[in-house]
Amino acid sequence: MKKRSTVTLLAVLLLITVIVASIVAGTYARYANTVTATAANWSFTAGLNTPQVTSLNLYDTITDVATTYPNLTEDTIAPGTSGSFTVNLDGTGSEVGIKYTIGITLPSGEGVPTGLTFLVDGQAVSATGYEGYISLADLTDEDTSKGKVTKTVTWAWAIGDDAAATTGVDNGFDEFTGTINVSIRGEQHIGTITTT
Repeated sequence: MKKRSTVTLLAVLLLITVIVASIVAGTYARYANTVTATAANWSFTAGLNTPQVTSLNLYDTITDVATTYPNLTEDTIAPGTSGSFTVNLDGTGSEVGIKYTIGITLPSGEGVPTGLTFLVDGQAVSATGYEGYISLADLTDEDTSKGKVTKTVTWAWAIGDDAAATTGVDNGFDEFTGTINVSIRGEQHIGTITTT
């Protein structure tokens, strides 16, 4: 009898397990959904001048150098010179907005020209760089040129009447050769576009 009641108890427990499993499986089947996500395409390229280059000589950016500065030695800059170059940004094909930063870093140490300034589209480049945006609306517009941005970087080596601008300009930079780093960084931007 004991064996029969154990078998009956096991059968009842098995039946309860089957019933509970079918209820849970039915509930799970009703509420389980497939969730899919598609990652946005990301595309960002940048370069200097047209055609794009990875480095340039500031001397080569002086407009009409032979006429403007006839007494300037080739491949050099001096107090009173200025020039410009372009930064080309292209986000064509990106499906997310782009925040870009253009940074300009002068070398450190003695002999670095003081008074050498850089502006991007007329705005001073801060220590953290010049920031701008290419909006998603521009990137997805039928006019694909809206996803391409050109920024003009102008530079000038000041010389003037005030003592601060001219201190040491004659001898302090003799034989100075240095690299000015221009960094261009693009990152995906999905937030609100802020302007300063």
